[in-house]
Amino acid sequence: MKKKYSVTTPSGMKYEVEKENDDFWVNGDKINFDRKSISLFESHFIVENKGYLVSHNNGHLENMKNPKIVVNHTPYQLEIKDDKDILLEKMGLDNQKGKKVENLKAPMPGLVLSILVKEGDSIEKGEPVLILEAMKMENVLKATSNGIVKEIKVEEKTAVEKNQVLVIYE
Repeated sequence: MKKKYSVTTPSGMKYEVEKENDDFWVNGDKINFDRKSISLFESHFIVENKGYLVSHNNGHLENMKNPKIVVNHTPYQLEIKDDKDILLEKMGLDNQKGKKVENLKAPMPGLVLSILVKEGDSIEKGEPVLILEAMKMENVLKATSNGIVKEIKVEEKTAVEKNQVLVIYE
């Protein structure tokens, strides 16, 4: 049974790879090669009379989603998707492409002193979102990931409870 993979390079090049036993197809073309294992982490390949020294940080690349490999002393960070990942992507259920709604919650009860963003603002991870006063101290609450402010659930000078949703961004 053929295993299917989608491999993406850092430059954005995509390759559809199929593997059955020791045979490989790349974008539908069968690849003829000779391989000599040097160690669990290093192999030498000859493809179309060209040599490639390939090393990686794991003995089984098939089990990795984002392996770092080195080909002839040039490092590459790959993204590998197996047939399940490809099916989820086709169904629109892949984790990387779907929008994840983030909530900024109050870490403790307090009073909202200042809201530093407005709906529609683009924010980056670590950027201050609002100032919450708790136990006579001002606490700057920061974005936990990049996104766009979808909704502000509180107003300035209002009291909030612990874990109350303050700002929603995606």
